[in-house]
Amino acid sequence: EVLQCVGLPKLDRGSDSDAVVYLVCGSYAFATDVIPNNSNPIWLRKSRRACTMPVFNGYSRLFIGVFDDDSGPRDDFAG
Repeated sequence: EVLQCVGLPKLDRGSDSDAVVYLVCGSYAFATDVIPNNSNPIWLRKSRRACTMPVFNGYSRLFIGVFDDDSGPRDDFAG
């Protein structure tokens, strides 16, 4: 479950970050809702912020990335 990010860098001109978090484990992936114009985003209770992913062995890796959502083909990595 993703609850909050603190102190995200300002990656857009004229606005704060449009935060989105991606989680990837094997062939499974999840993305949170985008929180627009906020360097300290909080995902509220009714927002898309939690998921369940199967873990098939103790060596499974979970990758988590925070990105600045952009209208172009690529989001900017924020942390």
